[in-house]
This record gives sequence, C-alpha cells and structure tokens, in this order.
Amino acid sequence: MEIFEMACELIIPILVFGVLFAVGKIIHNKLINSNSRILNPREYFPEQELETLKQVYYLVMMLIFFVFILYILIFDGNDYIPIAVLQILISVYVALTLDYGSWNIEPPHP
Repeated sequence: MEIFEMACELIIPILVFGVLFAVGKIIHNKLINSNSRILNPREYFPEQELETLKQVYYLVMMLIFFVFILYILIFDGNDYIPIAVLQILISVYVALTLDYGSWNIEPPHP
C-alpha cells in the first residue's frame, strides 16, 4: 500500500503539470498568434529596455525558486500543499515562456 501511495504522489503532480502545460501552451499560442497591438511589448518599449526587463524577469524567477528551496529546507511540517501548487504554477509559466530559440541542439552524428 505504501508503494501505491508513493507512486500516486509522483504521478499526480506530473499529470497536473502536464495538463496545465498543455492548456497553457494552447492559450499562449493563441495570444502569440493574435494580431493585437496591445499584447506586443515592442510597441511600448525599445529593444534595450526589453532586454533589461528579460534580465530582471530571470533574476526574479531565480529568487522565487531560491525562496522555495529555503522554505522547504528550513520549515518542517506537512503543510507543503500551497507551496507545491505555487511551484507547479510557476514552473508551468516558466516552461511556457522559455525561449528555446537560443538553444543550439544538434542531433548526434552516427
């Protein structure tokens, strides 16, 4: 019975993350492909300012993940459900907004 509970504890968050990622990807693609000028930050900011905002965004994300790790290490108890939900939501957001264009991944040569 204990193995079943451990398996459920692993499978359920993976499924929740997968479903949220799929729904988020659909919404993200609809927003990206829309012709709305309101959603285009290049209409409001110069390119240098957008790069600065990206750097600040990445620093804030690193800080949030660092605080999560500290919270889990320092505080003892079983009340991790709100933190786990927040971690799942932030992880889905990061996975959706991560720019894969700069990755240089080449297939291995035989």
